Amino acid sequence: MTSAAAVSVCQAVEELYKTGCSVKWVNDIFSGGKKIAGILTEGITNFESGTVEAIIVGIGINVLKNEFDGPLSKIAGSIEEACSANRIEFNQAQNKKSELIGKVVNKLIQFYDSFYDSTDAKKSEDAVEGMMDEYRRRSFLIDKKVNVNPVAGIEGKMYRALVRAIDNQAGLVVELEDGSRKTLYSGEVSLKSDEFVC
Repeated sequence: MTSAAAVSVCQAVEELYKTGCSVKWVNDIFSGGKKIAGILTEGITNFESGTVEAIIVGIGINVLKNEFDGPLSKIAGSIEEACSANRIEFNQAQNKKSELIGKVVNKLIQFYDSFYDSTDAKKSEDAVEGMMDEYRRRSFLIDKKVNVNPVAGIEGKMYRALVRAIDNQAGLVVELEDGSRKTLYSGEVSLKSDEFVC
């Protein structure tokens, strides 16, 4: 659902504000060269059956310009700043937070409904693949070298890798220095701030 939320945010921002958006795996949205939104998801699983009973999606979107201190000032941005960077007029009349929230939620519900169409498994599969195709098109990490910081306690230390692909389960396929490939489903990846291409 994180990738569906990312695509939903990108589509909604582009429709309302006419500024392009891209995705940094797995849950960061960039526009105008800076991070304008972040997404966190949590699943609630039935301990006995192992089925997911609920999904909580948290989305934070910076609409208006904020003054960030220190290192954040180079990375964090807003829709207002992205519009300015892309020479798109932004005024207070465009501060359409309620409309933005509505669009994001409606798009996410549409994705969810299409993924879980119980009457047609092929249709559900195609919906996931179509959404992931858009997610991949929006990714600016493909063919970039990244620093991978694995989840603490699983692998131990940061390493460099080359991003090769994103699979249909939103796994980041990376190539290690020895030429082997690995698929990441958790952890943090980063580029130097001057390498962001959005």
